Formats: sequence, C-alpha cells, structure tokens
Amino acid sequence: MNRAGSMEEFRNALRDWDVPGQNFVYGDGEGNIGYQTTGKHPLRSSHEGRSPAVPSAGEKWEGTVPFDMMPGLYNPDRGFIVSANNPVADSGYEFLIGSEFANGYRALQIENRLNELGNTIEIDDLKSVHADVYSLHAKEFVVQMLEADAETAADGYAKYEEWISSQNGTRDAADTSEKKLRSLESLVEDVLDLWRNWDFTMEADSPQALAYAYVWRELILNTMEDEFPPPGSVRGSISDYESFFHILFSDPDHRFWDYRPSDGAENMKDIISRSLAEGVSKAAEEHGMNPDKWKWGDVHGVEFRNATLGESGIPVVERLFNRGPFPVPGHGSTVNVTHWSLNRPFDVTSIASQRSILDAGNPDNSLFIHPGGQSGHPFHRHYDDYIPVWVNVEYHPGRFSRGAVEADAGSRLIQLLPE
Repeated sequence: MNRAGSMEEFRNALRDWDVPGQNFVYGDGEGNIGYQTTGKHPLRSSHEGRSPAVPSAGEKWEGTVPFDMMPGLYNPDRGFIVSANNPVADSGYEFLIGSEFANGYRALQIENRLNELGNTIEIDDLKSVHADVYSLHAKEFVVQMLEADAETAADGYAKYEEWISSQNGTRDAADTSEKKLRSLESLVEDVLDLWRNWDFTMEADSPQALAYAYVWRELILNTMEDEFPPPGSVRGSISDYESFFHILFSDPDHRFWDYRPSDGAENMKDIISRSLAEGVSKAAEEHGMNPDKWKWGDVHGVEFRNATLGESGIPVVERLFNRGPFPVPGHGSTVNVTHWSLNRPFDVTSIASQRSILDAGNPDNSLFIHPGGQSGHPFHRHYDDYIPVWVNVEYHPGRFSRGAVEADAGSRLIQLLPE
C-alpha cells in the first residue's frame, strides 16, 4: 500500500486486508482522492449477525461481500471525501457491513466547513477544521430547551421532588420552599438567556456548554432510567443517545417521555422542563449561583494515564507517570472530539489519538501531532511535551524525505556495531 502509485494499486493492496475493517483514504500529487472500505464481511443467509447464529434454523455464512462491491469513492464530483466513523453506505446498499457507526453530526459539520471553504483550501484552513468545536447537537438540543420556561421548569422540579420524597424518602425533606423555587426559576432564566446568545461552540471557557452538558445528562436519565431499571443501568457514551433523541424530539407524546413510576402521563414538555431545572440546579450546586462564571473545562478534562504504573493504585507512583487532567473543549460529536460518558460525567473518555494534515504534492510540508510524547520514560523531556501542542490543536512538522529528516533532526542515535 505504501508503494502504491495510483488508486488502482492502492485498492489492490487492500484486497487482503481482512480484519479489522477500516476506512482508508487516498490522495496523490496529481490531485486525485479516493476512499475504500476494507474487511471480510459475511454474507448471511437469514440473519444479520446481531446474535449468535442457529445453524439448525439455516442461519449460516454463505461467503463474504466481494471486495469490488465494497463501498468506495474516487474523485467524487463535490471534490472532497468525509470519513468520521459515520455510516459508509446509505440504506440502499445491498449488504450489511456494520451497524454501530457514529451518528453523523461530526461528518456533517466537516462537510459544512469544507463547503464553506470552497475550492481553494490551505493548510491553515484544515487546522481550523481540526479545531472546530461547533456542536450541531447542542443547537438542536437548545432549540427544544428554549421552548420551556423558567417558571414551568421550577414548578415541575418541585412537584417531582415532593413526589420522590413521599414515595421513598430518598430526597431528605425535599426543600421546595418558595424562596428556593424563586432562586431556581431565576437561575433557569439566566441559563436560557445564555443559550439565546450562544454560538453553539463547546469551548472550554463556555458557561453555555457546561449548562448544556448538565441538562443533557439529566434529560437522558429522566427519559431512559424508568425504561431500563435499576438506576445505573443507563450507561455509555453520551453521543450514543443523540440519534435516539433526534427521533424522539419529533414525537412529543412518545411513550418514552412518560415517567412510568408516577401516576400521571408525562409528555416531552414535562420531562424537558424537569430536566432543565434539575440540570441547572446541579450545576449551581457544584459551580456557584452565577452561570456567567461556569466553564465547561472545569469539569471536562483529559487525563493521560500510563497503562501500567499509572494504574498502580499508589498515588505517589501514579503522579510520576500520569499527566493531567487538562481542560479541553468539544464533546463526542464535535470535529475536535472529546467523548464523555453517562457513568463518568464529564471526564474525557476518548479523543483524537492523532491529527495529521498531509500535503500529497509536497510530503515534507505535512503536519502531525499525537498526545503524550515520543519517550516512554516519565523523566525524559519528550515524555509529555506533545500534550500542550495537542491540547491547543497545534502541530509538529512531518518530514518524509531523508534530506528533510536529517536537516530537521534535533538529536541523533549513535550506533555501536561490533567489528
């Protein structure tokens, strides 16, 4: 593959790439671009492979998807290809080659940015795309939140607290005093005002982003936990729920909106109002009563943990090997991706493990960065010097030719060879 001189040679080199299935992109100095899906994907007789096959019922493999019928692109008319873990084929594709893809918000935002940039795209433009933290989901979510009002949210929160207290006493002497409700109503209104003036970027210093994350988590739990008891069963990456709620928002009376343990029948507005009040209330408890001073990066940070001694359970040893946490922007559906999960709010659980900008016309002009460093020794200067570069979406040069590598070398390896 690394010696391919054309898209045809590139594709032929991938024919024997059986597992794991990967997305490969191609570019050359002539301006050609391409994409190819790889992997051995079974052709099944009567099931999709989401559960163990039952041979006695005729559920068996009947070969694999032919390589030449796998999804691929070469020089598409629109002039670019987007690959961001999104589905690689539409519903009309005749074979099943996977079902667990990213929801598409990241891919759509990359597409939006490239369309805005037009036909002439420079390296600095691609740097800005890598750093993009505009959240299409946050925009969709906040539109729904702004339909609520502060008074209704505070009232719904009070009724829920009283009901919880009367059922099992888990909220000790639920405080639904008039003073508290007025304070909560004011807080909710402050947050709604912040959202009305938000550009929907998940910057680390954004109060709107923090409020969005707190309320979004409460909405998921309030909608899902009664459907999948016991508490704690609703887990996983936050972005996994975005597609589901995209559909749910279009059906205000869907049964999932009803809170099963209560006597009444709740709808979307009821659950949104309650979640808005609960999320804002929890954010205020942890970050103060002035939403203007909230910062997403205060809770959303990435920690680089050594996989051996960094997980030793000995604090003094872990401090030697681990680095962070470092406040970062974004979330699981932004181009600059920083996932967090329901069971670990709001710690970063996965990131972009490498960023690269490749200049096919002049490879020595390419840029790379990965988090961490080049050394595995915690006291070496190159153990963690890439971290601030990665956090700030900056780069180191990527040299390909021998001359460029030798000219840019900061140090050399001395080899002692026996006679």
